[in-house]
Amino acid sequence: MKLGKKLSIYALGMSYKGISQHIEEIYAFRASPAILTVITDKIILELR
Repeated sequence: MKLGKKLSIYALGMSYKGISQHIEEIYAFRASPAILTVITDKIILELR
C-alpha cells in the first residue's frame, strides 16, 4: 500500500486497527496498529 493511501484513509477517520485489517485483506501483509501509529506519527511531524 502506498504511503499516501495509508495517510488518506487515516485522514478519513479510519482507525489504525481498521487500516491494519484493510492492508492484511488486500495485500496479505500484517502491519500491526502499533507500527502504523509509529509510522503515521513520524510522517505527520515531517509534514508540519
